[in-house]
Amino acid sequence: MSTEMIEDFLTYQARIRHLSPATITAYRRDLEDFNRHIDARGLRLAEVEREEIRSWVVAARKNGLSPRSMNRRLSSVRSLFRFLVRERGFSHNPTDALKSAKLEKHLPKVLQVDELRELLTISGGDFAAARDRALFELLYSGGCRISELLQANLGSLDLGRKTLLVRGKGDRDRVVFLGAAACAAVSEYLAMRRERLARIGKSGQMAIMINQRGGRLTVRGAAAIIDKRVQESELRQHVTPHQFRHSFATHLLENGADIRSVQEMLGHAKLSTTQIYTHVGLGTLRSVYANAHPHGRRRVSPTDEEEFTG
Repeated sequence: MSTEMIEDFLTYQARIRHLSPATITAYRRDLEDFNRHIDARGLRLAEVEREEIRSWVVAARKNGLSPRSMNRRLSSVRSLFRFLVRERGFSHNPTDALKSAKLEKHLPKVLQVDELRELLTISGGDFAAARDRALFELLYSGGCRISELLQANLGSLDLGRKTLLVRGKGDRDRVVFLGAAACAAVSEYLAMRRERLARIGKSGQMAIMINQRGGRLTVRGAAAIIDKRVQESELRQHVTPHQFRHSFATHLLENGADIRSVQEMLGHAKLSTTQIYTHVGLGTLRSVYANAHPHGRRRVSPTDEEEFTG
């Protein structure tokens, strides 16, 4: 019975809430682990109380699970019981009184403009060089998630309007904008892409970003490309696909974009998610303060004090 209820919950999340396959997989993994825990104790979901969930959490922590991963697991079980209260008539949600573990707040790592310039300067006229330039330009110019870009097909790209339609979390579509450099890089890449696919007999491929064999480029493949290009550059740091998105948001805010517009461009459902980038840009804000505030640039003389307090 517990397994059946979990499957009903997963079906609801996939078909009604349109959660991504990756999210459904994470839910399934967490809930199957929880189900094994209560099954070993001879319990059904309807018999679970707060202390049983707490013992599952404690056991996972003793096995070395990080607080962040444990919070995700607890969130999965919390969502399951909310569903069961609403759809299966359970009397209460045993997770209601359980608190998530406190996490250290880590600010996103951002690439500086000169570092991005170094990374975007990829020499070579072969397919791989053109593809990698287009990949990096699209990630930075559009600010999209790597999964969104790699899922995009040719029909979503409009170089005339300098836009790309992507599908984000919760199956929400949004338009991302492409700068002149991105459009130029993509145009060069698409010409070489057509030639390559025709040569290997895969002209029907619809994915924008492809690998050397003509298949859709994967997240792992994109990460490997970034690692390779970083090693070839003067950068001495690890770079992830998501850092392009962090840099996109931070650079927009540092250059005067309003946070609501950046929220829309990132596809964030909540403004609070976007607000983290305002903390990343504190160095720029401090510089603005130092240059703009009368008392921010130098020591204040007695004459100055009289001017502002008189």
